[in-house]
Amino acid sequence: MLTATEVKAARALLNGPTAPLQATAAHIGGMCTVADLQRLRDKKWLNDTILNLFLETLSTEGHDIRDSFWFPYIKHTRPLQKPLLAPVHVRDHWVLLHCTNDTVTVYDSYKTHGVDHTAIWTQVQKALPQAVLVIADCPQQHNTTDCGVHVAAMAMCLTMGTPLTVPVDMREYMLQCLMR
Repeated sequence: MLTATEVKAARALLNGPTAPLQATAAHIGGMCTVADLQRLRDKKWLNDTILNLFLETLSTEGHDIRDSFWFPYIKHTRPLQKPLLAPVHVRDHWVLLHCTNDTVTVYDSYKTHGVDHTAIWTQVQKALPQAVLVIADCPQQHNTTDCGVHVAAMAMCLTMGTPLTVPVDMREYMLQCLMR
């Protein structure tokens, strides 16, 4: 549960108990509600709202970060100018794509979930026909609800150029980033 102080701060940001967040902070261009933020504290699956808003907070010159709505509409345009990061939701599970002109790397934190990586690959090949598919070794989640948290942590590590890790307090870190 959010603390009373966090709920008060969230409501101040949201201008009311159920009003959507209207780009009141420079780094938040989307919309969320107190209930969206509550998902971080309650250890529930992350919805696209929270995941996309967190990815917006990652400041990066070296990566093109897309939101979760990009993947279904992927199409071939032109060679990538910089590596692309995008969360993809497949069968109730989040994975992270890291694409270059030569390689499409899938970061899957719950490989035993049975996500069909070939379905992702078939879609990506439309945009990057010359690329090869790599299923990365990455930290694995220990429950059925933290795939979005793992995607956020892996995106953060990739943009910072640090080893892939998932901090124990990643949900709290995400909440603090979104509440700034």
